[in-house]
Amino acid sequence: MCSTPFELSQFLLAELKAIGIEDSEARAEAELIVRKLSGLSLSQRLAYPEKELDPSVLQAAVNILERRKNREPIQYCLGETYFYGLRFLLKPGVLIPRADTELLVETVLSFCQSRRNSREKIEIGEIGSGSGIISVSLLKGLDSAKLFACDISASAIEQTRINAEYHAVLSRLDLKLEDWLSWIDSKQRQFDVLVSNPPYIPLSQRGALAPELSLWEPEQALFGGDQDGLAFYRSFAKHASCALKPGARAFLEIGYSQSEAVQSIFRMDSWRIAAVHADLNGIDRVLSLIPPNSPF
Repeated sequence: MCSTPFELSQFLLAELKAIGIEDSEARAEAELIVRKLSGLSLSQRLAYPEKELDPSVLQAAVNILERRKNREPIQYCLGETYFYGLRFLLKPGVLIPRADTELLVETVLSFCQSRRNSREKIEIGEIGSGSGIISVSLLKGLDSAKLFACDISASAIEQTRINAEYHAVLSRLDLKLEDWLSWIDSKQRQFDVLVSNPPYIPLSQRGALAPELSLWEPEQALFGGDQDGLAFYRSFAKHASCALKPGARAFLEIGYSQSEAVQSIFRMDSWRIAAVHADLNGIDRVLSLIPPNSPF
């Protein structure tokens, strides 16, 4: 049986590979599970390799494996994930954060820190709060900021509130369970920054997605409307500028190979492209946008 963390890790690795998880991913998941259940870091486990685990740890690991056999994402199984160096609680039905979105946070933080006095109040709007990773990360990085966010999912709003409270930023966060078009209409000339990681996967790609994605994550947070998945950007380009102050910026995450098409959408509605930010793989991932009639 698995009486030590090492033995548990080897057991998990074999079981995860047996259900079709690729080797490097299986190793990473085994590490996450052992760390979560044992409460021991890798260095602690290496320092005390013979430390015995409580029998309840093995049972909890078996329970997680049973869920993974159904291809439930490891983040849901563990009830947590990490983003931008922060721990976020997570439950099924809420979009799982991706590392790609860290570039969106970094870009917004850089803009706010370069344009605003650190003591001046900054008002940021977020469309689609999800688990709260963007809102919370921005509030943690901007002490003077006030953030307003909306989502059409009650589960997402609840998860954002939980994570904002966990990170002690809830007092500076205003959350609304509301369609973004209605919400944006009520925020006339309010925001210095408007940010979103919208749904943008074309429905035609559904069959090519991993089961962890297609079977478990919320469709409304994944798949964009229209055949090309770009419906949100078309609507945003037509309606979002009303909520932005003079000199404000909008920052949007985009999908692989969508950069030129999305830029074209915004240029047709008289937005200017301030910058296109590529991720570590050289893929255009974030657009920085100047709204129509902006003096800057």
